[in-house]
Amino acid sequence: MKFSVNNVILTGTLARDPDTRYIPSGACVCKLNLAVVDEYAGKDGAVKQSTLYINAEVWGKAAEQCSERLRKGSEVCVEGSLKSESWEGKDGQKKSQIKVNARNVRFDLSAAPHQPAPRQDPARFPSDDSGPAQAREGIPEETTSDGGDLPF
Repeated sequence: MKFSVNNVILTGTLARDPDTRYIPSGACVCKLNLAVVDEYAGKDGAVKQSTLYINAEVWGKAAEQCSERLRKGSEVCVEGSLKSESWEGKDGQKKSQIKVNARNVRFDLSAAPHQPAPRQDPARFPSDDSGPAQAREGIPEETTSDGGDLPF
């Protein structure tokens, strides 16, 4: 039996302000550009950093909350799945992009460790039809783990 998981959790800083739009159906979509820093040891043993810029898409009420609360430089944690898109560019060349289809976005990560962040519910996809069906397909509303039914 083959087993695969498409789940990603990224913590980083927004590289630019959120881009929020409403599609013709009235659903809200917010595009985030997340800068994620990776630290590693170079050949000389010195710690080096590389920054990876990841695009994420948030739908529905969570998108509206992101638009209201987040700005360039905000620290966030994005949880979701990877999604691939392809299209033909203006130059006629085929282009593709992998991005995160966000299910959960957490704010206020900058609180000091000894000071708890203000209590707030993380932004989540609403259970209504505000996002495209393919974006919500196969995503459980809430998951809890009691150790049963896990494949590993």
